[in-house]
This record gives sequence, C-alpha cells and structure tokens, in this order.
Amino acid sequence: MSDFRPPRLLATARPAVARTSAARVAAVHGARASRRAWLVVLPVPIALFVFGLVTMQLWSLSIGQIAPRHRAEALCFVLERPPAFAPPMRVEPSSALIRGRFGRDTPALVAMQEAMHVGPSNILRQWVQRLGDFDVEVLWLRLPGRDGDGHWLVVGWMEGSDLALCNFRFPGTGPELSMDEVRWGDEILDRILRPQYFRAGSLPLVRLAPSTHGVLPPLGPATAK
Repeated sequence: MSDFRPPRLLATARPAVARTSAARVAAVHGARASRRAWLVVLPVPIALFVFGLVTMQLWSLSIGQIAPRHRAEALCFVLERPPAFAPPMRVEPSSALIRGRFGRDTPALVAMQEAMHVGPSNILRQWVQRLGDFDVEVLWLRLPGRDGDGHWLVVGWMEGSDLALCNFRFPGTGPELSMDEVRWGDEILDRILRPQYFRAGSLPLVRLAPSTHGVLPPLGPATAK
C-alpha cells in the first residue's frame, strides 16, 4: 500500500499586499495633509506681500514729505499737485486754524471779520457756497501793508468752534482787482473748492515736499522750492 501524502499548502503573499495597501493609504493621507498645510501656509506669504506693499507706499510718502496739519493747510498743498499752479505773478499762500475762539453757531463771515480785524470797507468781493459738510466763505480783501494796500484772497469756514482760513496774498494794490488777479484767483478756487475736500472727519490725501521758504512756498515765477 503506497503512502498517501496530503498536498502541501503554499503560503500566500497576503502580507506583501497588506504592506502595499498600507503604504498607499499612508501616501493618500500624506498628500491630504500636505494640501491642508498649503492651505494654512499659503495665505502667510500673500499677507506678507500685501503688508510689504502698504509699508513701502507709506514709507515713500513719509520720506522727505510733510503731511498737512489741518484742512486749510491741506488745501494749500493741493495747489502743488500736477499740473502745478503757476501764475505769472508771485502769490503767497498761508493757512491757519483758530481753535475754540467762537461759538459753534457763529457764521464764518463774522468769525473772519473778527479774527482778521476787517470790515465792509476792506471787502472788494464776497460770496458763500455750500461744499460738502461746510458753508465756505470767499473774500477778496484790500488790506493795508508796508507797501500800501494789498489784495488778499481769503477762504474760510467753521469746523465746530474752530475757524479755518486759507489766505493768498496777491501783488496788486489799489481799490480794484486786476483782470489777472481775478483770473488766477478763480484758478485757485477751481482747484481747492471741491466737495470731496470738505468732508467732516477726513482731510484731502496730499503731501508736500519741504521748501526753503517754510511749509508753504510762494507760487509763481522765480520761487526756489
């Protein structure tokens, strides 16, 4: 009788398959984790890039430039925007903010006359207009000076109890304005009397390079800035 031997059972490669499946699962999880990491890390360089742009813009505005202290000074700065205001005669700008001297309901014309010590005899022309949040007074004045009576274009308005003034001294004298003074005075007013410049709580976004003549350089010919 021959010996009967059962067939040998060969081991399968299941452990290798299991190892391969585990590696694939790990790779999938790793890819997902990598994508999540990019989602977290990606906004950081973008934020740094935007921050850098804003910082460079502010830095470029601050280097060698002056910010206006108040609205009246900002309006004088506006005249330096290109194309620069360039009259054929010398015009001297100045500005002032007189704080807390007047009641909140004081008309600008009354406050201007009191602050500048002028009366009807000094006024060559006068009108008022509503711009943005303020009633703005415009005066052409004849004021005494060392070289005789001079002509001044003055723009004023009340901000609460504060009186704001923009002054422009022209070289003309005498009881009447010249045609050139009227023309270039109107050019000044066209540039600065704009509703967007008269919004309460905000100033025009302007800067000015410093001048050897002070904060506000004279306008016109032969004026070194």
